[in-house]
Amino acid sequence: MPTKEKGEKVEPGIWQHPSGKGYVVEVSYQDHQTGRRVRKWKWIHRIDLAREWRQSQKTDALRDEVRKKKDERPNIKFDKFGREYLEKWSKIKKKATTYVRDGYSVERLKTVFGTRFIGDIKRRDVEDYVAQRLSKGLSPATVNRELCCLKNMMRKAVDWEYIGSNPAWGVKQQKESPPEFGFLLEAEIDSLLQAYTPELRTLATLAIYTGMRRGELFRLEWRNVDFSAGGKRHDHGFGHKK
Repeated sequence: MPTKEKGEKVEPGIWQHPSGKGYVVEVSYQDHQTGRRVRKWKWIHRIDLAREWRQSQKTDALRDEVRKKKDERPNIKFDKFGREYLEKWSKIKKKATTYVRDGYSVERLKTVFGTRFIGDIKRRDVEDYVAQRLSKGLSPATVNRELCCLKNMMRKAVDWEYIGSNPAWGVKQQKESPPEFGFLLEAEIDSLLQAYTPELRTLATLAIYTGMRRGELFRLEWRNVDFSAGGKRHDHGFGHKK
């Protein structure tokens, strides 16, 4: 519509009609399907409705743009992405032991998600996977390692713009029970100490009766020992009685 036919400009995109009755509203945006510029205009009798219509048109255009960008994301199947994640991220950025563990987790995850596009995986699918693994008798610790691997994979898929959001985000890990350790009986301690050479027997005795770790034993010096107090002074960790 020519500017002279719109009337007097009131604000960006809105003109008062030359007749003085109502308003001419115009909105312009790019059609992301065709790449062409689109112009729309409409006569509206109230300025508040004119503003509302113009804003709604701009919002709809923005939604179409976001939707198109989402549709343009390269979709990739889980098994292929798993190989890419291991080779281009886990192997390079993580410790060797963690990389190996990731490999095991990815193989287990592929049994369920392998042929699916990662963009089609939803949070409900992740929760179903966790429930399925637990129902097969796997320990919470094992399931948590696999879930953690999946979360990291999906986070990297977001970074690499394969998907818009992480479907595993917010899925809670299972509560893990701390491992239980048994204690040696007196007869078992005697048998164990007899198995050591004389050179190592003293070190083993100290470890058994103080609970000191290997590194603490190796760092122990005479200045750490205080015979007047009936024990030793331990400067590297928790105090122990001799």
